[in-house]
Amino acid sequence: MIPAGDLGVVCPICHRGLHAEADRLRCADCARDYPVVAGIPDLRIEPDPWIGLEEDRAKALLVLERSRGRRFEDTVR
Repeated sequence: MIPAGDLGVVCPICHRGLHAEADRLRCADCARDYPVVAGIPDLRIEPDPWIGLEEDRAKALLVLERSRGRRFEDTVR
C-alpha cells in the first residue's frame, strides 16, 4: 500500500502527512487515527448533526454489502 502522505492526503487537524495502516490512516504528529471504510478514508473530525460517525460508517458498510452484484439502479431502488 502506498503511504497516504505520498498521495497528498494530510491530517485535517495538523496538516501533516498520514501513513496508511491495515484499516486506517494514522497521523504520527497529532496521534489521530482515521478509519478506512469500504476502501475510503474517513477524514471527518466532527459528526454529522443527524447521525454519529460510527452509525454512519455502519450504514455505509450495510449499503456496500446489500449492493454487491447489483446494478446501481437496483441498489437505489
